[in-house]
Amino acid sequence: MRLDLLKSCCDSLAKAKEVNEILQSRSEEEETYFKDVVIFLTNAIEVGFKLIVRNFDEKLVFKSVEFYKTFQEQGFDYVNGRKVETINIHKALKIAKNNLEANQRPSDELVELCKYIYNIRNYITHFQFIAKNDDLDVIYEKIDELLKSIKEYFIKVIPEFDTTLDTTNLAPYSGMDYLNDMGQYAAESSLER
Repeated sequence: MRLDLLKSCCDSLAKAKEVNEILQSRSEEEETYFKDVVIFLTNAIEVGFKLIVRNFDEKLVFKSVEFYKTFQEQGFDYVNGRKVETINIHKALKIAKNNLEANQRPSDELVELCKYIYNIRNYITHFQFIAKNDDLDVIYEKIDELLKSIKEYFIKVIPEFDTTLDTTNLAPYSGMDYLNDMGQYAAESSLER
C-alpha cells in the first residue's frame, strides 16, 4: 500500500466536500456528518501543509533534527523502525506563512480559517463540542468558505494537486458506509426478534 501526502490530502478534501454536501441538507445524522466533515477537512489541511513544507525543505517536516536523521536512516520502515515525529498543523502553517515566496504564502484569512476549523476538530476529538444553532450557521459558512479557499490555494501551490483531486475515487468502503451498514444490521436484527 502506498499513501503519499498528495493522495491523502486529495482523498480527505474530496471526502470533506462530499460529506459537506450531505451536511448542508441538514439530515437527521447532522452530528455525524458535522464531525466527519470537520475531521476530513482538518486532515486535508494538515497533510496539505506538510506536503507544502516538505516541498520547500523536507527536514522542516520533522519535529527535530534527530527525528529527521532517524527518518533518513530507517526510511519508511514504520513497523520495525524507531518512532519519528512530524510537526503539527500550527507549525506547518507558520513555516508556510514565513518561508514561502510571497505569491505562495497563505493569506492571513486562510491561516485563521484553518486554525478555526482545527480548534473545532480538537474539541470534537479530545473533549466535547457544543454549539447553538446560530453558532452552527456561522461554522457551516466557514466550512464552505474554507473548502473553497483551501482547494484554490492547494491548486496554486501544490504541483499536480488539481489532477490528483480530479482523479480521486471515493468509491472504496468508508467509515460512513460501515456505520450505515451497522445501522441497517441493527435494524434488521431487531425485526428478527
